[in-house]
Amino acid sequence: MNGLPLGLGEPHFDSVESLLAHAMFSIPAVKGVEFGSGFAAAKMFGSQHNDAIENMEGKTTTNHAGVL
Repeated sequence: MNGLPLGLGEPHFDSVESLLAHAMFSIPAVKGVEFGSGFAAAKMFGSQHNDAIENMEGKTTTNHAGVL
């Protein structure tokens, strides 16, 4: 594809969640950090974990991803 902006599809490394998880994992006793459905997401089908979009503003019926 031509004409796409540079960085489109670039991984998002410096999100609030990633920075918080980085700080939490600096504590030796921490073994895991949950956002959204957390570890329960591993037991869900993708169709159960999907956050369906309700309207054009991007509001979802659920928040399994833990988006703020």
